[in-house]
Amino acid sequence: MPAPVRLVCALTVVALAAPLPAASPAAAAPARPACGAGTGGAGADLVRLNALDLRALGIAQASGAGLRLASTHAGVTDGRPSASARGVDATLAGVPLTAAQPAALRQTPGSAQVRSSPVDLGYARVGTGDLRAQAGCPSATASAALVDATVLPGTDGLAVVRVPGNVHSLATVGTGRARAQVGLTDVRILDRTTARIAVKVLTEPTLTVGAGSARYSSPVLEVTLPSGGVRRLDAPGQHLDLGLSNTGTVSASGPQRDVTESLPGNPLAALGGRLPAGPVTLRLSAGTLNRHVTGTSVTADAATLRVQLLVSGNPVLDVGVGVLEANASRGAEPATLPLTGVNVGWLVGTGLLLTIAGRFLLLVSRRRATS
Repeated sequence: MPAPVRLVCALTVVALAAPLPAASPAAAAPARPACGAGTGGAGADLVRLNALDLRALGIAQASGAGLRLASTHAGVTDGRPSASARGVDATLAGVPLTAAQPAALRQTPGSAQVRSSPVDLGYARVGTGDLRAQAGCPSATASAALVDATVLPGTDGLAVVRVPGNVHSLATVGTGRARAQVGLTDVRILDRTTARIAVKVLTEPTLTVGAGSARYSSPVLEVTLPSGGVRRLDAPGQHLDLGLSNTGTVSASGPQRDVTESLPGNPLAALGGRLPAGPVTLRLSAGTLNRHVTGTSVTADAATLRVQLLVSGNPVLDVGVGVLEANASRGAEPATLPLTGVNVGWLVGTGLLLTIAGRFLLLVSRRRATS
């Protein structure tokens, strides 16, 4: 065999026999998480009640009762979705006050829908409800719609707080975002009494958390007092104080002006309650956004309307209407996996070498044939 031919064959054998290195770390490709790596949650309660001490008003109700009406929650934890919707969620010191109520629940991809019947707890009452929960990848949605909700109902239709009509709460979580909202237009306080106060929700609030920030559209509330006077709460944290007394008068003070209303009798009489000797204040407050932001998470909450009864400055009743919560955390960075197999650049170089060798061999063969 001629020397040039032997040289080409040797180069070819060396190229084919050389070990092929694995891919370098720079050639790694990101792996797709099964269902996202983020963590977030949202919750919305149409009504949230904390009965701190109703016995101060002479109402036969134990302290420490907790109540949530039209309560929804949606969340995603490390790619695992969950959703729940309940018409009534009531506890006393952490112990359920009633038998388990119907609920729509999902902890795996899919949907659930439950129709709930009217519930009367004595200190709260709700109409029929439509509860829905849906879990996806990686998302979750929960909604609860009720026909009427009442807190501390009394005789002849009296209620300390009533949210009439078709009302709902909604919580949704998607990739990098959590959102909570409620749908209501009318709240009645001391309904069916001469001290009746009507609150119209002119602008419904929404709370959205994600991308390291919390966005809150605060509500605009229009308050109609017993005398027919109208006050507006259109700034977060703005409040209106109404003072009750056994003398039959109520005075209202707020950031705009002072107002005095005449009330005959005790508006809590239909509940079997009484006004104590000390000053009693009914406080109405527009929602204030509370938020906490860190390098990896955002949490926020707010209420559309807060209704409080204060005795000598101490709260004995605290009702939140349209309570919103949301949180989001940054997920882990996508994992990387090394490529198994050969380095593409090495293969290209080897192919070029073999092509050059083949071309050189062809030229040599032609020269020998013409000589």
